[in-house]
Amino acid sequence: MSSENRSNIEESAADENTIKKRIIFNSQRKERTLMNPEKLEIMKSMIRRGADTREIALDLNISQASARRYKRKIEEAVVNNNSITLGGVQTCLAEQGISRSVSTICRILKEESFSRKRLQKIPVERNSISNMDLRQNYCRMLSNLSDDRLIYIDETGINLHTSPNFGYAPIGLTPRLQYHSQEWYTLIFLKVQLIQLMESSLKNF
Repeated sequence: MSSENRSNIEESAADENTIKKRIIFNSQRKERTLMNPEKLEIMKSMIRRGADTREIALDLNISQASARRYKRKIEEAVVNNNSITLGGVQTCLAEQGISRSVSTICRILKEESFSRKRLQKIPVERNSISNMDLRQNYCRMLSNLSDDRLIYIDETGINLHTSPNFGYAPIGLTPRLQYHSQEWYTLIFLKVQLIQLMESSLKNF
């Protein structure tokens, strides 16, 4: 037998062994289970009972990675937006093809040590370069005025653009919400004008 024929026979045998291995692997491979509404309800009830990821995966014939993926998606939605509500998390999951009830989302967040607390609202422009320059100019202007030239007036800030007051964050951390300060309006009680009117009235007597 020539060396060329021997080489062809060896290659054919190698290909045959490769095909056999693939057939055996595919026959041993676990069939993928699709989640249907019925199984989703079973999964919800198991979570309510406090079943762990391994138990859920075995009972529903799904991988533990899938169960962990659902929890990770919920955590990502909260981390990206501290002010998001449970309904908002549910909407984010639905956009990614994951259906979960509000009670299940709340339970998962609690298991991951997320709690709901008051938001710390931080204006985006608080320490901007332009605002720091304005503060310096204001202080410089006041320093050039004598005390008898200063008149104090009352003012109050109101925000006509409402936003959530509570949000989710890991235990020990404060949820934060950044907003643009242009949304705030200031109501000033012009006592200066009132004083000037009184002075002019007294002069007329």
